[in-house]
Amino acid sequence: MNIFAPVLHFSNPQSNFPLASPEFQYSQELSYLAKNRVEKVFNNGKPAHAAIVMENIFRETGKCPKGGEVRIYAKNLNGEISKYSNYRHSLLEFLLSQNTAIKVIIDEEPTNVVTETNAFNLLTTFSKTQKLNGKIHLRKVSNPEKVGQLIQDQLQFSDVHFAVSTENMYRFEIDSALHFAECSFNGPSMSQQLTQVFDTMFSNNQGNYTTPIV
Repeated sequence: MNIFAPVLHFSNPQSNFPLASPEFQYSQELSYLAKNRVEKVFNNGKPAHAAIVMENIFRETGKCPKGGEVRIYAKNLNGEISKYSNYRHSLLEFLLSQNTAIKVIIDEEPTNVVTETNAFNLLTTFSKTQKLNGKIHLRKVSNPEKVGQLIQDQLQFSDVHFAVSTENMYRFEIDSALHFAECSFNGPSMSQQLTQVFDTMFSNNQGNYTTPIV
């Protein structure tokens, strides 16, 4: 299937980790899928491609007239994906849009942080600002065994991380070493399933799954 879409222009081309030119065709195709809400499930791997998927999720969710929310369950947001400038810039644009919010669960807080490219540091920093603090909600896994069992029971995988949007867009990573994921920009059924799992982990009040990061 040949997909034609406008060329994407990424901010800050002087970033230490801009997208390489071979990635632009991939970004064009995904931009078309996202903007047109094509009901297609596609595979996604390696950090540069993951950054492109997340860029589209942030951008399209932020365009919602009534606002939107993105939920992310990640290992530590240590910069392996957020080192790409398109990820960071689209995340900030999303947060600065009207009526948007982000909820994040991480397995562990990152170490050896590179401040300029680490999404965890970006979110914790902006969560302390008056303008954005009500939009950013961060929690950390407090009971890995219970989280693992929940994910295995509900999603039938063990090595899982994911991002899901209220616009039924998702990236479901089932191999963290290879960053191999299933994705869709219009997948209501899977989006609902991932949202339910996330909310179970996020919303518990007794720390059965997660605790707040302060």
